Amino acid sequence: MVRTQNGSLEINLEIPQMEKDEDVEYLEKASFNNNDHSQIKPDDIVVIYDMDYFQHLMETRRSYELSEDICIYLMVKFLIYLFKDKTQDFNKMECIKDLRSKMDMAVNYIYHQHIITNETSRQYYEDMSYMAHKIYQQYMEILEENHLELNSQQLELLKNKLNSIRLNLGNLPQRIIYPQCFNKQQPSLNTNEIENIFANIPKLHPTNYYKNHLELLKHRFWKSLLYEQDYSFYISIDNNMGASCTPMYYGPQNMVILFQGYLQGHIYNPKMDQLSKWSLLGFTLAHEFTHAIDTSNMLFGPDGYELDSDLGIKNHTNFQKSLECLQQQLPTDSIEERMADLMGAQVAFRAYTKEETDSQDSDKPWKKLFFLNLSKFFCGVKGFQFSGHDSNAQRLHQIVANDPVFAEAFNCPAGSKMNPVKKCRVF
Repeated sequence: MVRTQNGSLEINLEIPQMEKDEDVEYLEKASFNNNDHSQIKPDDIVVIYDMDYFQHLMETRRSYELSEDICIYLMVKFLIYLFKDKTQDFNKMECIKDLRSKMDMAVNYIYHQHIITNETSRQYYEDMSYMAHKIYQQYMEILEENHLELNSQQLELLKNKLNSIRLNLGNLPQRIIYPQCFNKQQPSLNTNEIENIFANIPKLHPTNYYKNHLELLKHRFWKSLLYEQDYSFYISIDNNMGASCTPMYYGPQNMVILFQGYLQGHIYNPKMDQLSKWSLLGFTLAHEFTHAIDTSNMLFGPDGYELDSDLGIKNHTNFQKSLECLQQQLPTDSIEERMADLMGAQVAFRAYTKEETDSQDSDKPWKKLFFLNLSKFFCGVKGFQFSGHDSNAQRLHQIVANDPVFAEAFNCPAGSKMNPVKKCRVF
């Protein structure tokens, strides 16, 4: 048992050799396959981050007279969790939401098989591969500019991270896009992996929702034991993530997940003009790419494993100044989302102008159209706010106030609210 630099506790399990008994057989059945990586091994390390809670629990456990109280406490907490985790109603829409939250990959597969045509699937993959590649190129150019004046090792760390990033289209096995190159040929879908994921779920009861709920919770826990950095898809072990269809970046796999259900409406369709595609979907993808090198995910390496150090990037004077600039303009508890918003808009604009210069009509206010279309992303139900984000108005305001192209397009006077003299830039 050792204490790590970040204050967590690491415990070597040191499991003794034992004969195969019912407990061992139970563990083996819990795995989706018989590969060694799904088993608990003697050299595995358990990392406990909340050490104070752990120590208090161990001390309390020694008081045998409190054991029953602890069991009651845990049962009550579990029942509260079940209540929050269950469906809110049994109408069709709520049942679909509940199914997506508990069997997200199955729903992704059904959507892909029955909603997406072969031609649309091919167009999706080609467009996403092209856009991801152009965003990657722009990001590498931005890092080469080295606005923060990082040293060569720090710069290389960020480049390596983006050079290894992956994009999964639909969160399905093998549906991987590598932004480092543009590939029109989409990989075939591996349905065997989907079958393996759900192979150990017993036959669900046609009318007993609560029994099924407990079975799927057990399955979700098993999934959490199977996590591997090199998986081609994201294993959701949380209902909130499983039910979501908004794009996300996951640091331990260095992967952006783009759900196919997101690719509709005014966000994207294959027949959109390039300006519309880049100002909405391009912004979204560039936003998620930024999370690969934000303050939280910077410590995950290119392969998804945690690094010992960020080589001093987060404490770099210029990096700190860039974050302070954003905070002085508009204080926030979601600084990483502000970084991603700012970089996402600027990278998407640069990628669009780089490719579409010849087709832009100088008689049309295309720069205005770019920002007006971008603003659609932040139009929503009044009062609605994404978890972990600031309000739509705050996010959009800080994007355009720090973009000199916006001030030029709309003739904003210098020093005005939309064109402050001091503008913030991160990378």
